[in-house]
Amino acid sequence: MTQDIIRQVLDVIAETTSIPREQITVDSTFEGLGIDSLDSIDLLVAIEDAFHVSAPDEKLSIKSVKELINLLEESLPAAQAA
Repeated sequence: MTQDIIRQVLDVIAETTSIPREQITVDSTFEGLGIDSLDSIDLLVAIEDAFHVSAPDEKLSIKSVKELINLLEESLPAAQAA
């Protein structure tokens, strides 16, 4: 995980959910942050828009910030190749 990607993801989470940025860490779970399943879909859309990637539908069940970052890192090489 690069620090730049981590910072950007945490910023998008804060902007999308209105959760104070200092409360969000890589180890945060969506449940712990009060992000429900509908909010997580909105968050995934915001991440896709911010990074110009597309996540497969089967990946919509992510439950933590770390899973979101890992999904993004998997998607970035494919987006860069396109």
